[in-house]
Amino acid sequence: MMKRISVHEMISGVPIGKSAVLQFPTILFVLVAIISMAVTGQAFAREKVIEKTFSGIESIKMKVVLSRCEVVRSSDGLVHMTFSHDYDPDEIDVDFRERNGRLTIEEDLDCDNCGRGRSLWVLELPDGIKFRFKGATGGVDIRSLDIDFSADTGTGSYLIEDCGGSFDLNTGTGDIELKNSTGEFEFNTGTGKIEIFGCSGEYDTNTGTGRVRIEDSKFDGPGEFNSGTGRVTVILTYGTEYDIDASCGTGNATVDLDGNEPFGYFEFEAQERRGRISSPFEFDGEEEFERNDTWYVRKYFQRGSDDVIIRIITGTGRASLKK
Repeated sequence: MMKRISVHEMISGVPIGKSAVLQFPTILFVLVAIISMAVTGQAFAREKVIEKTFSGIESIKMKVVLSRCEVVRSSDGLVHMTFSHDYDPDEIDVDFRERNGRLTIEEDLDCDNCGRGRSLWVLELPDGIKFRFKGATGGVDIRSLDIDFSADTGTGSYLIEDCGGSFDLNTGTGDIELKNSTGEFEFNTGTGKIEIFGCSGEYDTNTGTGRVRIEDSKFDGPGEFNSGTGRVTVILTYGTEYDIDASCGTGNATVDLDGNEPFGYFEFEAQERRGRISSPFEFDGEEEFERNDTWYVRKYFQRGSDDVIIRIITGTGRASLKK
């Protein structure tokens, strides 16, 4: 008959037989399972959830500390909010204020090591709502929604996908990504990158040290794309119908016609000694000028109407046009 051995016997060091040794993997598995269940149970026990629903809301003003925010379209025209976090009750406070169709939400943290916690807002909003967001490190993702959205965050990033409306986004170090959306877009980031793909609208973008890239997108108005030390790439998949400025301080500024014929007035600028200008088309003229005690070169050519102006500018990088 097989002798069974208790966990106590194993821990106490009492000699065990061969049959007991064979049971060791099974016992170890049970111990691991028990510990895992205990840890998981503690994790679930720590997570808290706040759920709110509001009607008749036309605008939202939201201020958070470390939380991320995910926003999607509401299926019933109401405002639904779910806030999940794992902070202790005395470490976090959330205040909701509603008045005359305006909803204000403020999140406040009071803890020694707040960064260890996790928190997430999930918002379901109706089309056409006005949303103002401010966060320290949290970013925002918005999908499938028509919205008037403006936001400021210290280090958070933004993702706008399948949306329409007006977007005014600022971040200190985060990235901004825009996909398959239409509207008016004003983006600014200190050190992050800006990427735009498959969109239609008016664009005004700026980054201090990151790169800017737009492709497979239509222009419904003028477009401005600027980087201080990064590179700027504007791919004109659908040709040129509006004014475009692509400019860099020290990086490369590139406009790619993507197989389209050039149309409009094209102007290039670069520092005379340290910058470079390149184009597959012959220039109509060039000139030198002085700005802030530095000499620059300006080259230009025109194809068709001069109602459309394409400016490609750099300081010490390359200003180039591609076919």
